[in-house]
Amino acid sequence: MQLSLAIFSIFTLVFASLAAPIPSSVRNVKRVDTLDPGDVITCGSGATLVTHDCNVAFLSMGGGIAGSIQFLRVDASTTSGTSGTCTFTATAINGGTTINASKGRLEHGQEPMIAQCGPVVGSTVTIIGGSKGGDLLLEIQQA
Repeated sequence: MQLSLAIFSIFTLVFASLAAPIPSSVRNVKRVDTLDPGDVITCGSGATLVTHDCNVAFLSMGGGIAGSIQFLRVDASTTSGTSGTCTFTATAINGGTTINASKGRLEHGQEPMIAQCGPVVGSTVTIIGGSKGGDLLLEIQQA
């Protein structure tokens, strides 16, 4: 019994040492399956901006939705946030009058867009029902 356990342990250690580490580029990939049904991503063809700048710009829309703030509520049809190279704009479309969307709902559009398109100028995602009476368009622009 002890011999078979020792052989099993050695066998496991040998094969575990042969396993290749997972590259950081694979570990940091965002899931694109968080896009909600009906939402539409369109990749732009402009310059590629700094991803961190676009993430900070996204979280600064409407006075800021970072941290514990859970909703983007703006009594206007458009709002934007800028950081470094990137401006993120949210616009009420398709009959929308004001912006009222949860941070989670916005992230379900923003994260797959960045994962699919990268932080490219002109990339958009249409979030169905993201504004009062309509939809919401998120767009990446150069600052």
